[in-house]
Amino acid sequence: MAGAGPEGLPWPEGDPGQVEEAAGRLRATATGVGNVAGHARELSHIESWTGPASATYHGAMGTHAAALEAGTGPIEAAVGPVRRLGEELGDAQREIRQMAREVREAEDAAGVARTRATTARTGWEADHPPSPLAPQAPPLGGMVPLSLLDAERDAVRLESEAAEVRRRAEQRAERLCDQVARADRRASGALDAAAGAAPGHSASPGAPGGGGPTGAPAVVARYAPVFMFHPDEQYLPADATEDWLTYLSQGKELPIGDPDWVGGEGQGAPVYYHYDRDSGRIDYWFWRRYNDFRNKGIQVHPGDWEGVSVQLGSDGRPSHVGYRQHGPISALPWDEARRVDGRPAVWPALGSAASYPKPGSYDEAEGPLNDLAGGKPGETNIEVDAGLNLQDADAQPWADEDQRFGSTPGWWPLGGSPTNPNDQSPEGRWQDHRPPEPADSVH
Repeated sequence: MAGAGPEGLPWPEGDPGQVEEAAGRLRATATGVGNVAGHARELSHIESWTGPASATYHGAMGTHAAALEAGTGPIEAAVGPVRRLGEELGDAQREIRQMAREVREAEDAAGVARTRATTARTGWEADHPPSPLAPQAPPLGGMVPLSLLDAERDAVRLESEAAEVRRRAEQRAERLCDQVARADRRASGALDAAAGAAPGHSASPGAPGGGGPTGAPAVVARYAPVFMFHPDEQYLPADATEDWLTYLSQGKELPIGDPDWVGGEGQGAPVYYHYDRDSGRIDYWFWRRYNDFRNKGIQVHPGDWEGVSVQLGSDGRPSHVGYRQHGPISALPWDEARRVDGRPAVWPALGSAASYPKPGSYDEAEGPLNDLAGGKPGETNIEVDAGLNLQDADAQPWADEDQRFGSTPGWWPLGGSPTNPNDQSPEGRWQDHRPPEPADSVH
């Protein structure tokens, strides 16, 4: 929560040290749960015991061990977002304190200058009273000295500078509070996911009929993709709903020129889903605040959606994974798609609206530069787990809007970014064919 801080500046409430301690406790909890899971797994095997009771015991202990193991990963995944929340909170508070000192110094200097000018004016007027015969005429003794005029000009100048220092500090403090609020939402989403995966939790993603994180259907959570971004990626997933509300409240403008804002949030940012139960298709979408396609030209623009789809067969099991690229959707059979913990692994292209089934350099779009999906061998990609914060696309305030948002006014030819991800779903069934092979493996 944002409140009033030093010198009245916006202030992100909270104790960074306590948040970082909470991250440490989460880490210890994950380790403890993992140890208990391992112990349960060991106890489930008693070779000398046979018979129906043995089979029941082994099955029960194996089930408990599996549930504990399933809960360990989400707890570990929550450690990073909670730790980053503590770091961002601490960094923001330190910066706001420094700005408060600068505001105080500027306003104190302006106050001293104003007092000096007022004192000088009062003293001079006492020594040079107006003529009783001509009150509007210059005071007896001559014109106001330049030293007094200089003092008054200095006071006006310093007052103006102090006002500007405060204005900039308030704007920056508000931005920092917004950044902390986004980090808080990311941490909340990660903690929700950890709670949802807890053994026995009714909203466990793997529980038949249960809900996934943030209330997503279990099947949506079960196949939520894991996105592997290039290590140099500057435009990570962001909160489209927050941006939509900001867009409406700020006269249809977004701070595209702010690198802190345009870079997005990454891990824990919302991933929006649309589940068509009739066709068995699940679409997963994430929002970029900027598309900086390497071939430049018209493909560089504010705002874009990227996504991947999972097609379920009549038996409820996944049959294909679809990857949205620069043209028609490309699909791979489920058994050929790379996966992480049973969920699709997806490599979004560096800066552009395309997703690929494996890392590489793809000569897929017209232009001299290939799409880069994933880093070079040995480099660490930026991982974003869609399952940490799944949001229903149809429940968002922009879901039925036909306006475009996130653009620079007058951006040609579409007037802005897509209105909502469902607009990008092509009519008819998606193409069932292999996506293009990487042109090479070294970027």
